Formats: sequence, structure tokens, C-alpha cells
Amino acid sequence: MDAIAIFHQDFPTLVVAIAICTAGLALFAFSLLGRRISNIDLSLAGAFAMTYGFRLIMRTQAIALLAGNPAWLPYLNSAMQYVVPVPAAVLFERFFGERLRWLNRIAAVAFIAVALIAIPTEIVRREPFAFSAIEDVIVTCSMILYFANIILFAPGDSKDRRILRAGTAVFGVYVLNEHFRFTHLPFGVSSEAFGFLIFIGTVVATLVRHAIRTQVRVAEVDGELAAARQIQMSILPKTPPKIRGLDLSAVYAPASEVAGDFYDFLPLGEDGVGILIADVSGHGVPAALVASMLKAALASHVELANEPARLLHGLNRFFCGKLERQFITASYLSIDAATGALKIASAGHPPPVIVRADRSIEELTADGVLLGRFAGARYCQSSALLRAGDAVVLYTDGVTEALNAKGEMWGEARFHESLAAGASVQQVLGALNSWSRTLQDDVTLVVAKCVQS
Repeated sequence: MDAIAIFHQDFPTLVVAIAICTAGLALFAFSLLGRRISNIDLSLAGAFAMTYGFRLIMRTQAIALLAGNPAWLPYLNSAMQYVVPVPAAVLFERFFGERLRWLNRIAAVAFIAVALIAIPTEIVRREPFAFSAIEDVIVTCSMILYFANIILFAPGDSKDRRILRAGTAVFGVYVLNEHFRFTHLPFGVSSEAFGFLIFIGTVVATLVRHAIRTQVRVAEVDGELAAARQIQMSILPKTPPKIRGLDLSAVYAPASEVAGDFYDFLPLGEDGVGILIADVSGHGVPAALVASMLKAALASHVELANEPARLLHGLNRFFCGKLERQFITASYLSIDAATGALKIASAGHPPPVIVRADRSIEELTADGVLLGRFAGARYCQSSALLRAGDAVVLYTDGVTEALNAKGEMWGEARFHESLAAGASVQQVLGALNSWSRTLQDDVTLVVAKCVQS
């Protein structure tokens, strides 16, 4: 057969193979468009299509003729026979539900094992296609398993199911025709390669539909989280109240879109203020919902704003029975700037500290258990005295437990050193960001500094 006849005979196969490779490249490109979701399924489908198309190209007589019928070509075609099913098997194992997951996984492992063993063994023994019989058995079993997945457990909506079934049925007819030669149509229309092109088209359509639905869901969740963050920020004080004799400042840095930290101020006339800081266990929306409940709970106990122990007792009664696995740690203190009197109560929260004018540090401890877990809990109250230049600092454990790249905590010692050096809330946050590039927990810091004699 002359060269022109060979190329004429292989032309339909080459066209189909190039189309399949193009579909694979398109899948890879589409996988790069996703945001915040894993697109490995699209990449696997792309790898499957591209390796299948490449194998079709390399098996044509035209390529062998162009390459000069090299001795390595049979080994390459043999290797491609073992490689092509690997991304397909891994894709199907990931794509289908849990019901046949282990059987699908076994098939994927079998294809990988054959490829790893057969390719180097055939090269060493100089026997290309020596493992073809084993590969054929695994392919047959895998096709049966694939049909079972499609018929019984195809994922997605009914349209996905219909698309996959139609593509599988068409490909099955082409495979049967390849073996039994029921018909032979011109231009390669009846070849298995053309059937695979139709089949991979249905897989692409299903994966793209699935990816688009996932992207839409991610966009919806993003919108909901943005709305939740806006609502949460609205319940926090926009600016601290103006209290004579006190300089109030606060910083709030959530580790995620929404957080479980909360703080608020309760003005006590012109010269006094109550400050609550709290940390809800967990992260994300559940913690944020409980934090928003704190706003309402605190508002219903304003009459106790100058009695920290009684206020925490009231908050505990409010939350008992309303939380499932969550709990709240909190500290509340009241300050009379005119006299410097400070009263503090705590519910399992890191103790506030006083930074004296001489830069010494004192911890304000008060006994008390978590909020929302024990209905009969009692809370103790401690007192202290603030003088001009002194500051009291409330914080959540995200400050001291921030981790650096080595897994080391920032710790109380570094925190106290930062405060003793006169760091403001923004400077403390800057030091934290330098220590830990990514905050693992929410960070809240509130400072009340006495500025009058």
C-alpha cells in the first residue's frame, strides 16, 4: 500500500483522534476556570480523552510510516494501552456515589498496578503487549461495573442519567460492531474511535453540567456568607462610645467570612462603661449565629450592666437549653472612670490584664464556668483600681494561640511583652500578622485606658 493510500485510510481516524484530544484540552482549560472548588474530575476526564486520542494517533500506519517504523513504537503503543484506562478508572471511582465505591476503587487500583508492572516488565523482556490478556480481563470487568454504575447509581439529576446512559449505549454498540462487523460505513463513522468520540462527548457534557452547578452553588454560598458577614459586622460597635476619662479602642479580625467572637459596650452614664468580650466555640456560620444571639441577650440584661457576676449569671440562664454542642466563654467588666473602680467577672475566658502606667502587667482573675452548659452555675466577681495611665485589656484566645510556620504559639509572654512596650490594638494585630501569616482563630482585642487623674 503506498503512502497516499495509507494516509487516505487513516485520515478519518486521525480526524477523530484530534477531535478527542481537543476535547481533552478543553476539559483541562475548563478545569482552570473554577474557583474555590476542586476540578480534578475535569482534569481526569481531560487526561482520559487526551491519552485515548494520542493512542489512536500513534496506532495508525501513517504515523508509523512517518516515524520510519521505529523499534520503540510497539512499546509505546503497548504502554498507552495500559495507561489510558487509569484516568478513566480514577474518574469513575470519584464520579459515582458511595454504593459501589469500593468496587470502583479496586478497578482503579488494578489498572494502576498493571500499568506499573507491565510497562517496565515488557521493556526488560522485550515483549510488547505481553500483559494484554490480563488488561482485557480487567477492562471487561470494569465495563460491566461501569454499566452497573450507570444503570443503578448514576449521580446527578435525571438529565445527567439520560445523557450518560445514551452515551454508554452508543459506545457499547460501536464496541460490538468493532468485534463482530455488523456494518461498515464510509469515513470511519462505524469505527470504535467514532463511538468513543460520542461517548466522551456525553461524559464531557455531564461533567461540565456538574461543574457549572457546583460553581453556582459556590457563588450562592459566597453571597450568603457576604450577607452574613455584613449582618455580623452590623451588630458589633462601629465606634467605641465616648466615656469621660477613658480612651476605648478595639480590633476585630475574623479568621473566616463570619466568626464566633463578639464584643460590646454598655455605657454607664458619662463616666462609666461595661465591656463584654466573648468567644463562641467553633467557627463559621453556627458560631456567628450564637454570637448574634449574644447581642440580644446582652440587651435584655442592661439593668445588670454594673454587676458583672449577676450579668453573666443572666446570660448563662439565657443560653442554657439553647445550645447543642456549643459553648461560650466570656469576660465582662464595668469601669467607673471617675473613681477608677473596676469590677470583673469571667466565664471560662482568658483573664483580662491591666497594663500599669509603669508597664507592669497584672492579670484579673475571676472564677466562673462556660456559658450555656450548666444551669446552676455561679459566677464570682473581682475588683481592681485603675489609675491615670493604666489600661485594661480584654482579648480572645485567638491572640495568644496564633501559630507561626513552625507551629509555635505566640503565647501570653509575647503578648504581655507587646502590651508592656506600649503597643496599641493595631500594633498588636500587626505583630500577630507578622507572627502568623494565616490566623487560625478569630482575634478580638479591646483596650480601655484611663486618661484622667
